[in-house]
Amino acid sequence: MGELAFDISKDIRAIEKEVEKRNPNLEREQREKGLTQYIERVNLHEITREAFAMIKLKSPVDSGDYQNSLNIWVDGKNYGEVIREDVFDNAKTVFIWNYQPYTRMIWHGSSLQVPNGLFQVIEAVLKSRYNKEINDGILTIESDFKLMSSHVPFETRTLSDGQYPGLEIKIK
Repeated sequence: MGELAFDISKDIRAIEKEVEKRNPNLEREQREKGLTQYIERVNLHEITREAFAMIKLKSPVDSGDYQNSLNIWVDGKNYGEVIREDVFDNAKTVFIWNYQPYTRMIWHGSSLQVPNGLFQVIEAVLKSRYNKEINDGILTIESDFKLMSSHVPFETRTLSDGQYPGLEIKIK
């Protein structure tokens, strides 16, 4: 999993120079604001890519249906499995979830392949990795249930209360 890690700190100066080059007439304060917005967007994009890759990697596999039923919602809009960088412009919230009817059983650890639950394990890994950002109050990562029934394909809508588990990532 080490290859999935993303360290933006080594690129901050390069990004700063790019912002200065593209906007040489901006005051330093405006350039810093642009840099902050860029870093937030990149972070949310990269954290989402990292989370999605881990979820795919750790998903229990029988027929492959579970892995192929993951969805990424960015600020309330479904992008399926697409993780294009431009989708994250000014985005604040990502929710990665699965609509398979047995997703709750996996959540509760009934799968031998993920006995501690899938989203909970990924949440713990990400919280460990992004501890500083979480402690600084700029990032939250939570595995939880959300009301998603209106977004589930009719033929797979089996959870009567419409609550589906997933992983929510928020930039504040």
